Amino acid sequence: MIIALQLMSCSTSIDDANGANDTDSLAYFISRFKTKGTSDLSKRVALIRAKEFVFELENDTLRNDYLKKFSFEFFKLKDSLNFLNLNEKSRQLSETLNDDPSLARLYWDLGLYYHYS
Repeated sequence: MIIALQLMSCSTSIDDANGANDTDSLAYFISRFKTKGTSDLSKRVALIRAKEFVFELENDTLRNDYLKKFSFEFFKLKDSLNFLNLNEKSRQLSETLNDDPSLARLYWDLGLYYHYS
């Protein structure tokens, strides 16, 4: 009986993680990333999962804000592949949105990357 209750509670939390809508799931993985004491590997996994939900957002400006933040977080984790990928996607979206301040920040981050590489 106790095992059955534990299994049901686990499946409920997994369902909650997959969420009824993308924003809730995005918030879930962001909170997992921000939890104190989280290892770099766990942070990377949470960011990768959150990134999947960001591409499903309909609001381009909100999507771009998340892409910029996640890009820099990957930079701090020394994950160059994800950093460069998200930086490029965010630069393209910033150009489409005519968002010059975001472009400036993204090129600054890219400059830091090449400076430290």
